[in-house]
Amino acid sequence: MSIQTRFLLSYIGVICISVFLLLTAGFLVLFTITGDVKSVKYFYKNSYTNKPLTAAEENTFLDLKLLAKHAPDQLLDEKQLQGKEDVEIVVRKGTDITYASPELERKTLQQSLPTFESANINTRDTIQVNNTFYT
Repeated sequence: MSIQTRFLLSYIGVICISVFLLLTAGFLVLFTITGDVKSVKYFYKNSYTNKPLTAAEENTFLDLKLLAKHAPDQLLDEKQLQGKEDVEIVVRKGTDITYASPELERKTLQQSLPTFESANINTRDTIQVNNTFYT
């Protein structure tokens, strides 16, 4: 075995060991911070779960909540819902989507929305439709 081959093998060995030790150190730091290996998959999800509403979203939510309380039939009127800017709205009656903002795909929404819950007592996380997250 020539000296060049020995140097090449030792160089490759040092790089592999260095990468392995770096990954091990990263795992140990992550495990030390979180305390659980399974919690790593929730880092990305939790950052979207706790996303607060913007001012426009909150105003639209309060308007629609008031409308649903006093005149729920007006939620089925598309003219009433089209004036809401910068917010994507979905209105569902039973299992049928009666209105969806033009930016949203109805077929994908039908598959992604959770089942209707009449008691409405469960808190839901963020819903992912294609590559976009919704609260």
